[in-house]
Amino acid sequence: MAKVAGYNFSRTCRKRFWEADFQATPTDWATASEYLRRRRAIREPCICSTDERMAADILDPGSGLLFSDRLQTTVLHHPEDQLLSQRGVRERQPDRIFGLEHTRVLKQLLPDPEVLRHSPFKDGHLSYPFLIIEAKSEKGSPGFQSVERQSAFPIRTLLKLQLDLQTVRNVPISPLVWFMANQGDEWRVYACIVDGAKYRIIDIWHGCMLSLDSTLQLLLIADYICDWARDIFRPNILRCLSGRDDILRDETPASAYRDSFDFTNMALSTSQPDDSTARNLNSITRRTHSLSLDPSLGSILTNPYSLPYEESDGSSDKALCEGDYRCLQFSQAEGNPVPWKQHATIRHSNLILFSFHILSIPEDPSQIIKILESLSRSEPGPPTTCEDLLELLDDDQSITVTMNAVYQLETAWTGRAHKPTALGDFPVRARVLFHTYLREDWQIIREIHCIAASRFAVLALMQMAGHHGRPSYLSPGLMPSITLETENLRALRCFSGSASLAGALSAAYLRLATEPSPSPAGTNPPSVVFQPLNENENSPLFDLEKKLTYKQTSNPTSSKQETVSDGFAAPAELKRCSVPTRKMDRTGAVLIKKPLSWSADSPAFCLMILDDVPLTDLPRLGQRLSEVCAAQNIYVTGAERGNDGHPLSDVDQIGILRWIEILSGRLSEDSPWEM
Repeated sequence: MAKVAGYNFSRTCRKRFWEADFQATPTDWATASEYLRRRRAIREPCICSTDERMAADILDPGSGLLFSDRLQTTVLHHPEDQLLSQRGVRERQPDRIFGLEHTRVLKQLLPDPEVLRHSPFKDGHLSYPFLIIEAKSEKGSPGFQSVERQSAFPIRTLLKLQLDLQTVRNVPISPLVWFMANQGDEWRVYACIVDGAKYRIIDIWHGCMLSLDSTLQLLLIADYICDWARDIFRPNILRCLSGRDDILRDETPASAYRDSFDFTNMALSTSQPDDSTARNLNSITRRTHSLSLDPSLGSILTNPYSLPYEESDGSSDKALCEGDYRCLQFSQAEGNPVPWKQHATIRHSNLILFSFHILSIPEDPSQIIKILESLSRSEPGPPTTCEDLLELLDDDQSITVTMNAVYQLETAWTGRAHKPTALGDFPVRARVLFHTYLREDWQIIREIHCIAASRFAVLALMQMAGHHGRPSYLSPGLMPSITLETENLRALRCFSGSASLAGALSAAYLRLATEPSPSPAGTNPPSVVFQPLNENENSPLFDLEKKLTYKQTSNPTSSKQETVSDGFAAPAELKRCSVPTRKMDRTGAVLIKKPLSWSADSPAFCLMILDDVPLTDLPRLGQRLSEVCAAQNIYVTGAERGNDGHPLSDVDQIGILRWIEILSGRLSEDSPWEM
């Protein structure tokens, strides 16, 4: 197990000495799995000579190891197990324990031991151990059962450390501890897990080192554990300690020794925290509302999926806010905002947050069941849901493409670069969806969701649903050549002005569907185009589709905020599911009042600018707001309308009039919102 405690990369070229033949993969988080797959795809082996490696070792300034170990050190009982000492159960000293080394990032994240214990040792210098090794001589040994009993309480203590962290941070990490024991030439490997209120030690392998096959198998298992610890366990602990459900990276071969001998701490935070799916869906249903674009309707369209809300930690938008300052002027929260900014904000319809989401259906039936159960569907039992999901993938609005084509689509949408791989050329069945809406901070969102299933995932679904045969659209010899980056896609990305706001307020929703080629069969591949939903579409299948997309709403694969250029009209497909923009164009701006279902933290009013008025020119903004109010180009829900049919109540009208005076400079900026 020297590979765990030692370096796995060259200090000269930053490339790896070795890779495990069987590599660990996250099974409960698609984004982490995809991110890890891409990292592994670009890794290269070290080809440095022995002299070059030795020279780098001589210049090594100190330890930069990710893991460390302890030899025959007492493992303290968990605080909940203090009665064990009173009953005469003494604390054990395992032969060897591996855990996390205190790197710079880990030290910053570790909590106070009095608040949350992270080490089983008295000095606390080795955190969250994940591997215990016990060795016994061949002669006079009490046997493996005695070794298991001897190690039971240390194993339970290590599992409890992980379980406590998971419980306090409310971020799942699936506690797991490995246990290896040998008696002479005989070796056994155990996986130790938490099963409800019980702690299970599972015998997963045993063999004799006198056998060449068994020796090689044990080496492969050791490599697998090293790979799992580096690429799955440690990132899980870091993201859990940080309270975030995204990937965190610390010192890596790519970042170390770049210009000096100082390690560089790197963190990847491309998405917002991903809560449990059930809680996420409940939040969406509770906090969303569909706004009517036609004030004459005087009522709100009740659709719980119209305006998805993303819980934000306040950092995502800030990190993405680069570019045109006139559109970003009011997009970031202030520490102590002036009174009017607590009630209202100003946004531009051309400032868009683009996000791309990939939900890969797992190939393991047990993982499929977990996903289906997490959707909180009212229909009982997973088989029915498997049937619906198969129907979703089978119909004519799902397409057969390669994952490389999906990555190409992501590059076109958010600019995230991908390197095509041979593995990505195999066909997948995909459901690609476009959605635009207003977030509760008045940010316009345009997102693309891709629900993808490989041939093996579809076969697993068919087996679970009791179907036989193989899907023709995912035959092994099929190599689809469909390109998803089309003019239709570019039009969805570029439309601006009133069309941008109209689509967001309508919560426009499109699907990518295949259009048959007009040329003779086989000469040209079919084309794809985004199409609106069928009118009044509402079915269990549609409900499942939306829940699958909302499962990934708060966990984008990539995102990018930018200002689109003026003068681009919305594509015809989007106009068909958006209301006319004629009235909005008259004033070049719209005043919107938030629905009652939005959170109290959201500003009550938003002046949405649609033309080229700079957001830095406050007097012109005040004039524009006055023109909007005079034309009553105001959009509110029917239940909140004022007296005599006016869109605003008397109290709201007073606040808006004072807002106009403040923007125009006739009142000071720190004047109260209400008189």
